[in-house]
Amino acid sequence: MDKLKEYKAKSDETTIFEHNEYLNIVSKQIKDIYNIDNNMYSSLQKCIKYHDIGKVIDSFQNNIESKNRKVRHEIYSASIKYLLDMEKLAIITHHKQRAELRKYIEKECYESELKEIESKLGIETEDVREFIKLINRNNNKTIKDIQAILLKGYLQYCDHLGSAKIKDIDKGFDPIQAIRFTKYNSIQNKVLEMKSKENVLLIAPTGVGKTASSLFWSNLMQNEHKSKRIYYLLPYTASINALYKDMDDKNISVSMLHSKAEYFLDKIDPENRKELYNLFKKSVKQMNVCTIYQIVKAIFSCKRFEMILAQLKDSIFIIDEIHCFDIEQLALLLETLEWLKETLNISICIMSASIPSIIQEVIQQKLNIIKVIKADECDYKIRHKLVRKNKNLLSDIDKIKYDLNQNKQVLICVNSVNLSQQIYELLKEYNPKLIHGRFNTRDREKSENNIKTSMLLIGTQAIEVSLDISYDVMYTEIAPFDSLQQRFGRVNRRGEKGLSDIFIYNNADNIYNKHLIEKTDNVIGEIIENDNGIVLEKNTQIYLDKVYDKFDYEKYNSMCNKVKSVIKSLKVATFNENASENMCGSDTIRVLPFSLLNEYEEFIRNKEYFKARSLFVNIHSRNLCYEKNINLNKDYNIYVANYVYNEKGLIFEKLIEKQF
Repeated sequence: MDKLKEYKAKSDETTIFEHNEYLNIVSKQIKDIYNIDNNMYSSLQKCIKYHDIGKVIDSFQNNIESKNRKVRHEIYSASIKYLLDMEKLAIITHHKQRAELRKYIEKECYESELKEIESKLGIETEDVREFIKLINRNNNKTIKDIQAILLKGYLQYCDHLGSAKIKDIDKGFDPIQAIRFTKYNSIQNKVLEMKSKENVLLIAPTGVGKTASSLFWSNLMQNEHKSKRIYYLLPYTASINALYKDMDDKNISVSMLHSKAEYFLDKIDPENRKELYNLFKKSVKQMNVCTIYQIVKAIFSCKRFEMILAQLKDSIFIIDEIHCFDIEQLALLLETLEWLKETLNISICIMSASIPSIIQEVIQQKLNIIKVIKADECDYKIRHKLVRKNKNLLSDIDKIKYDLNQNKQVLICVNSVNLSQQIYELLKEYNPKLIHGRFNTRDREKSENNIKTSMLLIGTQAIEVSLDISYDVMYTEIAPFDSLQQRFGRVNRRGEKGLSDIFIYNNADNIYNKHLIEKTDNVIGEIIENDNGIVLEKNTQIYLDKVYDKFDYEKYNSMCNKVKSVIKSLKVATFNENASENMCGSDTIRVLPFSLLNEYEEFIRNKEYFKARSLFVNIHSRNLCYEKNINLNKDYNIYVANYVYNEKGLIFEKLIEKQF
């Protein structure tokens, strides 16, 4: 429509015609990326053509920046005659929720300005006020139609990129070229030898290249132009940061999405932080490394959930470290993946170093995964020798000091923050690194600096994932066997140090399920008795199956049913402001140590919000029982903890001494 060259769409003088051209450029690319069929693409083209046509009226053209409209432009745009219901729905809700639309119609203004549009453009219009009433009824079929959800999502995505004048969406990732090896191991060879496109379960020990194997698999699942999006899901932000850095160093088109992503970007590329983060949010990069919640939030109707779901269609999913999810998280993830697989045709690769058979069966059955690829025995290493200690770890501080004085790199892992802080104080002369969950993001990052060369690392379960370290010896409290395995993986990581001793202390803080600890202790006893304490990694499945001989199907099925119910309630332009809370059922809260309050206020004044967020510590909500010591600051609507915060993190046993 050449007449649209005469009317502005944006305050920067971009015309409606020019804006639509940007959207058309994007739409041609996403047709291939998301395998959009011809009927859907035809509807998308119509939506693009008409989505901003309501802006031609004088009241808009003469005051583009005004936020107060008697009738919103998208209502006029959806009033063009001969649109399908789902096309009208996509246009009329591409900015606002359905429930909000009725307050944006002023009768006399609407009728007169419709005539103005007809006169200016020579097109037919129709009254959509009755349509607005219909789509606000919960039994309306169109608002529940997955095709209507996707159409709105595609329109929003095109509009999102078009408004930013982004023309190119990255494609062409070839992992075979990007990740080169002089020699492939067994699991990589098995993936590269695959002929048919199928979902897979990859099981292999730490350090044998599961990440590369999964990306080789993604290459098999790609389309002709290698434009499908790849979503690499990990349970922890530290894992995501590490993988993002690795992929970015290889010049792979990669983004990361999690709550602390902007802060991490500021550390590695401060000059381009803002631009990069905006690109990440606009999904321009081909590979996206993120938490499961960045995906799952869409089925809980978060803001712009339609756009998120549209971007998932025909995509490739890699889920790593699946052993780290608890039973409810597993149910949430698997139920979501099953729906995405059946509805949006995603491809799935599940990976782990260790999955008990009973959980493996649940995963395979839920997702109908037949192909299981396991590493050959030649890729398993003999790295660790277990030594059981029937006493408290604190009683062996002198032994730990002896190892340190022998220039051994020592790793200590305990089950509580309090004990880790206590040991830190006892071994302070050795300049230890301390890692646990009661540090804020900024100080946790400082703790991890130069961690590979530190002679002493003290930590809690926080060290079980994401740390690419290889210490000489470990002292650890007993934990469930899969958790112990993760701890073992931080010692003699690649088997280059022969046999490394792992001292396991049975007299420990019991924060775990008693049944699992008893079973684990039995397995440790068998390893010591039958194999002289040497952990044979080829027997990992046997060890795990002896510990995990039960599965809580009642809890699992209950969560699955909740997720099914949530999915059934999806409706176009119905947002859930509490999506995160509903999804996570989080038992943690963020608190700001009182000693950091002035710094926080300075960051807020300077609008450095991501730096302000980096000062918060996550604590268990049960700690709010210390009501007099954790208070709500009404000025900023944040919780402030009146406890000492120092190089040991937040210390619940020590109240601050306020200076007045």
